Amino acid sequence: MFNTSWFIVFSIIAGVAIYLYCQNRYLKGFKKQDIYMETLIKNLPVGLYFRNLKGNILLANNEFSKMTGISKEKLAGGNIFDIFSKEYIETIVREDSLISKTKESISTQREIRFLNKKHSYRILKTPMFDESKNVIGFAVFLLNIDKECETESSRESFVATLTHDLKTPTNAQLSTLNMLLNGLFGKLNEEQRHMITLTKDSCQYMADLIATILDTYNYDSGQIELKFEEFDIISLICELCSNSNIMSENGQKIEFKKTCDKCIVYADRLQIKRVIVNLLSNALTYGYPQTPVKVVFENHEDSINLFIENKSKQIPESELKTIFDKFKKTKFSHFNKTGTGLGLYLARQVIKKHKGEIYARSFENGTCIFGFKLPVSKCIKSEQSSNII
Repeated sequence: MFNTSWFIVFSIIAGVAIYLYCQNRYLKGFKKQDIYMETLIKNLPVGLYFRNLKGNILLANNEFSKMTGISKEKLAGGNIFDIFSKEYIETIVREDSLISKTKESISTQREIRFLNKKHSYRILKTPMFDESKNVIGFAVFLLNIDKECETESSRESFVATLTHDLKTPTNAQLSTLNMLLNGLFGKLNEEQRHMITLTKDSCQYMADLIATILDTYNYDSGQIELKFEEFDIISLICELCSNSNIMSENGQKIEFKKTCDKCIVYADRLQIKRVIVNLLSNALTYGYPQTPVKVVFENHEDSINLFIENKSKQIPESELKTIFDKFKKTKFSHFNKTGTGLGLYLARQVIKKHKGEIYARSFENGTCIFGFKLPVSKCIKSEQSSNII
């Protein structure tokens, strides 16, 4: 997770680096007129030290002194190879070599042992240059992220609870209710069937909610890896438009308009399917009764565009700007089907991972459009066609 303090550090690094480059005084020691810069560095809320290529520490601030348990006077003139453990020194040497070669900063995260205790740190290591732009040393920033790691551990425990203690029994309930509705335990009268159907819908809502929360966590933590494959997106859309599970009970009809009969795209079929299902289900659920829901597919030279249009209450422009944000809940939050404010956020994450664009538009006449664009595809073009389902 990104920490606000770390962001502040990044903001001042540019200034410090420029100062080092232009003045080049840290290798020679501070002069009295440098009191303002010295005060800034001394009181930074992160550990900071400057060192030359041999590992000799030229300057260390108060926070780094606290981390190591070594006074600033002893740190200055000391060597990092006497402070850090052997296994970490090997990492330092590799990083030194890489930075000297690329002349670019490195940001890492790892555990380091200080005062016989291991702590987790986010580390930024940036080069210092002489007037010829040769690397002559390094400025190293260390931010303690123990609390972040503890929070992450709690999240993982939470996800495990969702997976085992909620997801598993909910799926078992859905399976049992389906067997009841299919008559495996005897014939049902209309009242019984109605009540069991309502119960099943409630369980399905819970299952969708759990899946949405899990997927949000996995996307945000980078645990979702797309499985790219070639598939016909036109065929996928036709399949979804005729799926009885998402057919409307409000007298709506789906109109599918397309500019080609077959379009082969290279994407994660399952994830794209989920986005389309989300947008189509929302359009059917929240569109006005007895109105058409149009699914429009357009193929362009370097992209494809799929959007779903329905008739519903107009969404103000101010709401449209944030409707794909995480946990965004307003009086128009019914467009996030599971009610968590995560449905459209997840759709955006999927499209973003495909290097595409997702969008929403709403007009005074009640026309509402949700859609997405994806880059280049292989298409077999034909005359424009339209099917009503």
